[in-house]
Amino acid sequence: MKFLIPLLSLFIMFQSTLRAEEIKVSVAASMTNVLTELKDEYLKKHKNSAISLNFASSGALAKQIDKGADVDIFISANPKWMTFLEKQNKMYSKSVGVLAYNSLVFVGQNNKIKKPSQLTSLSKIGMGSPDSVPAGDYARTALTKLKLYDKLSADKKLVFASNVRQALFYADNATVDGSFVYKTDALVSQKSKILFTVSPKLYPKVTYLSGITLTGKDKKEAMSFMKFLKTGKAKKILKKYGFN
Repeated sequence: MKFLIPLLSLFIMFQSTLRAEEIKVSVAASMTNVLTELKDEYLKKHKNSAISLNFASSGALAKQIDKGADVDIFISANPKWMTFLEKQNKMYSKSVGVLAYNSLVFVGQNNKIKKPSQLTSLSKIGMGSPDSVPAGDYARTALTKLKLYDKLSADKKLVFASNVRQALFYADNATVDGSFVYKTDALVSQKSKILFTVSPKLYPKVTYLSGITLTGKDKKEAMSFMKFLKTGKAKKILKKYGFN
């Protein structure tokens, strides 16, 4: 019996050395489904690894990291938030690069809406808060170029969401007549349909950047997962969910 406790302690220590350090990944909400599958796929060959995913708007996540949140990898739906963190010296700049592209669409259950000019006939329009949600920022840019944003805002028809998935939720539950979301969000919706695609000439190209934070750059597991996101297998999964 006296040998059992030391052996048990050694076994526990051995098990702990086998398990890699947990890496924490902050991801734009529009990548909820695809990053969950990418994580599961990665863990199939890295069974002792641990990955924690945190989904929210890119702006909210960037601000959390800036304030000291424990994050190893950041994936943003808008380059400006990655640039913001780089300027704050929070990112390992050599690791930052393009992960994927997306496009903006308007979804809802009102099949009569076919083009932007018809938006003024709606009562409520959902979109991410432009100051923190990239999809909302892109939508505001497009509506401004179409000279519709000020009118819709003045008529109090805009309903702002904390992230793009919440904007989709509003459309799916008829809280609004329709919402601006990414094409990839529309593809996972059970109720809403794409009513029209926003012309890519009206807003900057939706570019997702991924990068390792300064606190995560010394973690082998963070580097390993980032390399996996660039593999052919990962690209196939991204395409499966509608990302370019």
